[in-house]
Amino acid sequence: MRKLWIALSILLFLFSLSVGHMFFQWRNANQERKAYEQITQERANRIAFLMDVVAKRADKLRNQFQLRHAKNINFSEEAQSLCNTVQAETGVSLKLVALAPRGKISEVYPRASNESLIGLNFFDRKRNRTDLEKQAFQKGESLLDILVPSERTHGLIGYRAPILWKVKDEQKFWGFLALAVNLEDFCRAAEIDDLEEQGLNYRLFFISDNGDSFLLREKGNFNDKVEPIRIFFHLKNLTWELQTSPKDEPPPSSFYGVAGAVLSGLAIFCLIGLAVKKQRIPDYETD
Repeated sequence: MRKLWIALSILLFLFSLSVGHMFFQWRNANQERKAYEQITQERANRIAFLMDVVAKRADKLRNQFQLRHAKNINFSEEAQSLCNTVQAETGVSLKLVALAPRGKISEVYPRASNESLIGLNFFDRKRNRTDLEKQAFQKGESLLDILVPSERTHGLIGYRAPILWKVKDEQKFWGFLALAVNLEDFCRAAEIDDLEEQGLNYRLFFISDNGDSFLLREKGNFNDKVEPIRIFFHLKNLTWELQTSPKDEPPPSSFYGVAGAVLSGLAIFCLIGLAVKKQRIPDYETD
């Protein structure tokens, strides 16, 4: 009988050890995921902040054109100042700044690398692009667009702002102020690759108005067994999604902890039943 209770005590100890192991592993995994969620949120905030600064600085230049009816403004000087300001505040290098009276580009900065864009008409129906200019014109506000990376082209973040003049209490369309940011350069300024150094794989998506997701950039392979961390955020009219997942696979010890706890529990249940059976007083009548 004594040996039975010793075995029962050992199994009870192993059972408690297994349960304790499972609890601490669950707690550590939960704390680690919260830490990764915070890192992902901070990176998403960084991306949103950079794009917000770019858009606000561009809006400020657009307002100057509106207030002064595009007169007595040196476009190259103002465009250069905009590029320098954005670079200083965000680290983002603008690929181009363009002015398009009635939708047709007449000036572009820097001119040397973008001269071929002179004469491009945003309202040309042959352009195989979204109707960003038409939407900006109809809403009377600046909008953003994404040119998804392909095998032939790098991704671009586009900005279009209608320049409207107030004439006799009426808003009249004059043209567009347009910007373009290289997506690769923008991600560099957003330091998104730091996620990899912090132990996370990542995927950055752009979500269109109809709900379709387009992959813009990714690093690492995602494990289908692990639910990724997903952060959604908005930049003006755009919705983006940043997904992250730990580079290291979760430890398999959790399986052994569960199995140990279950087997120990069953053994304890059987031994208790055996001990009770041995201690039971036989039920019979004596003369």
